[in-house]
Amino acid sequence: MDKMKRVSVEDRDNFVAYLDGELSPDEIKKLEGILADSPVARKDVEMLVRTYELLDLLPRPQATTEFTQRTMATVKLADVKPDLTQSWWYKRAHLFVVTAAGAGLLVVSGLLGYASTNRWAPSNEELLLRDLPIIQNIDEYRQVGQHEFLERLEGQPLLMQEILEEVRNARVQ
Repeated sequence: MDKMKRVSVEDRDNFVAYLDGELSPDEIKKLEGILADSPVARKDVEMLVRTYELLDLLPRPQATTEFTQRTMATVKLADVKPDLTQSWWYKRAHLFVVTAAGAGLLVVSGLLGYASTNRWAPSNEELLLRDLPIIQNIDEYRQVGQHEFLERLEGQPLLMQEILEEVRNARVQ
């Protein structure tokens, strides 16, 4: 007596798909070969066919209007996408992004302010270089008596203020 061949779990799972006509032609050929070789597999398929026939004999229940409405309402609720802007992680991420952007703008504006001040605001050394001809000739201005010229410089930067103070002190002496 031939040993009976065991049917794999995957092949058993394909029995229902075979009866429903959902298999590809290659899968159908494979399953028909198994059914030809295995009486156990044939018996399982026959049992499934009888089960289908018995299910066809049962009366088909009709859904009530209330059941249909509740089901449709549930489907509509399931179809609604949640508002992500109301979730806690979105709010935290939004706060982080806004804070990081503000900090970034603060750093950028500080760097721009430093760069512009460093570039365009004259330093004390630059002021001294600009006023070097006057400083070099201050003694001549005192001797010639051009105090009016020095007094006109009164509206100039701090260095000129110091020079005027020096000239005034020289007058007093």
